[in-house]
Amino acid sequence: MDTDKFKSILEIGETSSIEFKRCGNEVEHDVFESICAFLNRFGGDVFLGVCDDGTVCGVNSQNAAAMIGPEKPSIGPEKPSIASEKPSIGPEKPSIGEGRSIQDVLSGLKLSRPTHDNILLLYGTLSDVEVFGRSRVMAVTNLTNGPAGDLINTMLKNQLLITVVGQGKGKYRFRKFGEEATTHAH
Repeated sequence: MDTDKFKSILEIGETSSIEFKRCGNEVEHDVFESICAFLNRFGGDVFLGVCDDGTVCGVNSQNAAAMIGPEKPSIGPEKPSIASEKPSIGPEKPSIGEGRSIQDVLSGLKLSRPTHDNILLLYGTLSDVEVFGRSRVMAVTNLTNGPAGDLINTMLKNQLLITVVGQGKGKYRFRKFGEEATTHAH
């Protein structure tokens, strides 16, 4: 993660997918609770050495390696067999809902890693009822005007967003299951 993205996350603060943990000398119990909560929802990121207000307090460098834990275990010399053909999911694009997580929906789409990560960041930061436009996408993702518009177009093309009518031009929110592509403001 680059410095600008990290600064942006610190400015935005904790969200439903971002958690700050002080962890001065050791990983505290509530870190594991946050990880479990993320696993039960849409995923997220835990930043160790950051206070709840976004102040970077760091971690004890002598204890940092112990906080990260051992390296990933080896699963053996052989790679698992993977089918040569991808299964067809049909002509309809997946919509968020039906008990599927956002990661499940995104895994079925051909997205670059940065696009995938930015959609997760947006989805975790914005509620599914929050109406937003390009400027909010720019603030959350730290993208400039053009790339933020490209991200919105990608989400529209993949039917992840609803175009909201009645709140000005270029307003959207994340799609709930069973909704049409356009909804009117209440």
